[in-house]
Amino acid sequence: MNFEPTTTDYYYPRTDLANFVLRSAMRNDAMNLSLFKERRSGKTSFLLRDLQPTSIQCFEQYHVVVLYFSFMGIDEKDFSQLFVDKFFQTLSLFPFAKAKSFFNDLKKMSFKFEASINHNGVNISKDENVNFEELFLFFKQSFPDCKIILCFDEFQEIARFKNTFLASKLRTAIDTYSDVVKSIFTGSSYNALMSFFNDIKQPFYNFGGTLNFESFDRNFVTHICRAFSEFTHRPINEDEVYEAFLATNKSPYYVSQALKNLENNLNSTFKEQLKLLMVQDKSIIELDSINRHFFNTLSDFEK
Repeated sequence: MNFEPTTTDYYYPRTDLANFVLRSAMRNDAMNLSLFKERRSGKTSFLLRDLQPTSIQCFEQYHVVVLYFSFMGIDEKDFSQLFVDKFFQTLSLFPFAKAKSFFNDLKKMSFKFEASINHNGVNISKDENVNFEELFLFFKQSFPDCKIILCFDEFQEIARFKNTFLASKLRTAIDTYSDVVKSIFTGSSYNALMSFFNDIKQPFYNFGGTLNFESFDRNFVTHICRAFSEFTHRPINEDEVYEAFLATNKSPYYVSQALKNLENNLNSTFKEQLKLLMVQDKSIIELDSINRHFFNTLSDFEK
């Protein structure tokens, strides 16, 4: 199913890529992908606004469940509860959740957890360490015709966890149920994320391949300029926006956000709003300890 971008929406979908990922996930072969791309390139938006919605809308075609989980700001002691909650919340989004058998399947859950939560009237116990293998086995047995894609965003944050076995347990579980469980890892810190997959001492060393995340072309700029003009009834110089798009390393965020800001400041100019946005973002990056080293190696133009 293809979705045409609406002219009044600045978001430019990657529906073709979403369909490709879902088709790939249907196979019984292992599918573990790393999404490496600079910040502000639309990685998270792709997972939340393209991949997951497409999986729901096209569930009868693919039978693939997409779970999105971000490690940003997650306290280690809360991880198990948050992940299990997210797991069941995600399942409830899909068509099979409407079936009565879905709630009966939940009762089969038998984790040895210390506390318990209530999900749609069903008590599910859990402790501080989620048992990934039991969780994936539950999914496989309950929904034998389905696959699940785990989208782990800001995965580099797992390095903060004192429980060093967590990452190892996760990889083992994904390997064990590779016919059913697929994964996509992404994050905002390129160097930190790469270390998980290139360092032989890390549990995710040499784990899977890389998802090709191509930059947008001129069509994206044409789309956002049309959206701006239709909303404000004012023209915008597309060539100027395209030049800015190239100068910001084809980041969709800066040019689209500058146009959004311009909507509320029509006495200003696109260049002025872009400059304000980048100066503001530059300050944030300089204060971010994760990105500081990489940022300091850039030229003034690149910054």
